[in-house]
Amino acid sequence: MYKPTNITLLKKPFFNKKIYHNRLFSYLVYFNPSSYKGMILIHKAYKKILIKIDGKKTIEELLKYCSDQTERNNLLTTLNKLNNYHIISFEKPIDGKLIQKPGLKKIMDVWIDVTNQCNFRCRYCFTNKNQKHLTIKEGKKIIYQLLTEAKKNNCKLLLIKFSGGEPLLELETIIALKKYATNLLHIFNIPIQVVLITNGSLLTDKTVSLLKDNGIVVNVSIDGVGEIQNKTRIFRNGSGTYSYVERGIEIAKKYGILSHFVITVNKYNVKNLLPLVKKAINSNILLNIDFCKVYYSSHTQLNLKANNNDIISSLKKVYNYIYKIAQEKRFSPLKRHGLLDIFSLDMPKKKACAAGTEEYFAVSCDGSVRACPVLQVKSCSIYEKDFINKLKKTTFVNPTGKIIKSECNKCLWKYRCGGGCPSEKYTSRIPLSHRSSYCEVYQSLIKHLLRLEAKRMIFNSVFNS
Repeated sequence: MYKPTNITLLKKPFFNKKIYHNRLFSYLVYFNPSSYKGMILIHKAYKKILIKIDGKKTIEELLKYCSDQTERNNLLTTLNKLNNYHIISFEKPIDGKLIQKPGLKKIMDVWIDVTNQCNFRCRYCFTNKNQKHLTIKEGKKIIYQLLTEAKKNNCKLLLIKFSGGEPLLELETIIALKKYATNLLHIFNIPIQVVLITNGSLLTDKTVSLLKDNGIVVNVSIDGVGEIQNKTRIFRNGSGTYSYVERGIEIAKKYGILSHFVITVNKYNVKNLLPLVKKAINSNILLNIDFCKVYYSSHTQLNLKANNNDIISSLKKVYNYIYKIAQEKRFSPLKRHGLLDIFSLDMPKKKACAAGTEEYFAVSCDGSVRACPVLQVKSCSIYEKDFINKLKKTTFVNPTGKIIKSECNKCLWKYRCGGGCPSEKYTSRIPLSHRSSYCEVYQSLIKHLLRLEAKRMIFNSVFNS
């Protein structure tokens, strides 16, 4: 009889309690939110035996329910995979234990402000508009220092996100710094990716051609189609921006450098997300769907927050649309798309984000370092010795990693949500132990995302059984 080498027939398997399970078509869907392993699909034919797993019956006893040798072999393989995906255990339970991928490569993800100026005046923007801008000389020093620290902290990739303000106002600086960074590859041997986060209005054929030639991709911040966009993202004179952004998007698509739409859900666009999502998916543009946050107790941002019930209702429509076209588009919410704000479907985590560590921070025009792009106060200077260690002393960066506690402790999804945006809590003087104001949104919608991934796996024939 075939038997996987790591299974002993006298062991007594049992299902871990803190797992998600459901059924889709002919498959049983299992997912352990605390594990990096992801989702596993088991054919429903095994349900009659799997429901007999109770921690009391041995594998040998379970095999007696199989009708022939082939079925017994398949059951052993299934049990082995369920164990590998941390769905069942053979000895002690792993409930609540964070299981991270061994040897996971670190990425240094850095936002660099090239200017504080912008031609837009978005209603929820957190950037303080002034005349500060990054010089090429200063920028080169910053990039060299970043690569030095990336090397020291064993990061395998440096991801630079040029931002602002509107970074295209300083296009010459961006191109010069990208070329400089590329020339340093032979010294540090660390790959560099450069992304431009833009409002899209200044994307012209000349500009986009230059970005493409220098290997720079573009993420466009956009909140809706037509007048929906114009309610929150406006020019300095108060006029609408959509027609200019639409033109820029089409040019970026033509040159093949448009990566993501970054959508901020607010009370003005919450009921009209679907047209923009359709536009993105039909053009093979990835999505980052973020929720409007309130920083520094801003009344403006608070008044822009959408009602949680409206967010749930609207995103259900979005997910249902994606579900219908999942077979054609092979759409995976567990991979490159961010379809639920800060909620992580790719990997479990101790905290909501890596802000304030060597893996995520922001650098201002003057070289000051902030734990998060939204913070207005600096943690240190990039020119200080061991600035990463000083960065980690930011108030909301808990060196023990035990941010998740109190209200979130018993939650099935605590290692996917991490308790919500720490910068929002920190700037608004909300205890880090409090759950996110969007908690009920996450709780309601996560099962819809898992359903999307299950369908994608089925139609891609990516089965684990």
